[in-house]
Amino acid sequence: MSGATAWWEGSCRRRPGLAMGFVNHGGMWGDLILLPIANAAIVPHLTSGQWLAPAIAAATVASLWVHVHWYRGDKTTHSAEHMWPTRRHGSWHRDLSVAGWLHVLYVIGELTLLVGFLVHPMPRSAVWVVAAIFTLHVPLGLLQPRWFLTGDVASPRQQPLLLPLLAMLWAVALMKVM
Repeated sequence: MSGATAWWEGSCRRRPGLAMGFVNHGGMWGDLILLPIANAAIVPHLTSGQWLAPAIAAATVASLWVHVHWYRGDKTTHSAEHMWPTRRHGSWHRDLSVAGWLHVLYVIGELTLLVGFLVHPMPRSAVWVVAAIFTLHVPLGLLQPRWFLTGDVASPRQQPLLLPLLAMLWAVALMKVM
């Protein structure tokens, strides 16, 4: 939905005044192609119950935090993109496009599933699939946009979330399979 809306809004591809369109962002491709595989490994093992409301609440806070962080960005990559085609208001939520708001909602759903992954028993095969998919998705979403915009690969200091996210991912995966 976010991609279709970006197309409708005219922010699907890079163009004059838009440094990075939806299709130019590796994380969006990961959302479309990789994460459905992880979701298919997770969902059959989830149950409804008391975990769901706190998971949605935590996922909402996390999604909002991630998008605020994204909006503020690194000064070298602080460019017009499909999420914020303009930054005329100086406010992440007022400048966020409709496609961007749909992405916020998508991330809430995805993070809710990941909380379900954390709190439910999973077969080893599901854990390995999820770990492999997110090992690909996290760098793709965090490193490729900067490379696209600047031609540079971010250092760990420039992209401080990358290594902690991957370490946490693999720590959880190892705990779940033991």
